[in-house]
Amino acid sequence: MHSGVVLDDSGLHNDGKITGNIHKSSRNFKCGSAIDIRGGSLLFDGKTFKNRPREAVTIALWLKPESISTTYVLFGTEGGGAKYDLRLANGMIHWSHEDDLDQVTFSMDTKPFVNAGEWAHIGATYDSRTNRYLFKYLAISLSSLYYQALPIHFQLD
Repeated sequence: MHSGVVLDDSGLHNDGKITGNIHKSSRNFKCGSAIDIRGGSLLFDGKTFKNRPREAVTIALWLKPESISTTYVLFGTEGGGAKYDLRLANGMIHWSHEDDLDQVTFSMDTKPFVNAGEWAHIGATYDSRTNRYLFKYLAISLSSLYYQALPIHFQLD
């Protein structure tokens, strides 16, 4: 992260612009650095984004929300073309897609499983070639040393 930009290390230069209150975590993690997003966004320019996914997309992230009564947009696309929406609201995850004609391809909501102050891993996939979408999650509570995992697979008609 440098001067309001998160640098892409893939060699494609798909750098992200930071808006709002985002900072690099002061903690070191096994997988490297992390960013702390509190009322901000990490934005990518879709017009200049190299190797933009056109047939399938997977969004995966770890999150630890301070509150579950707030709605958090985890991933979203705007503008012309297909739109994706992945968000957390009231402990539930919403995952949806609209095609180029603004027709809803799918829209799903999980049961509540994300707790305030606890880590959860989210993975959401959509593949237009097979017309399938998939959602997986893992919720971890360090206080009670439990985990729960649930893969959800859907085939659209």
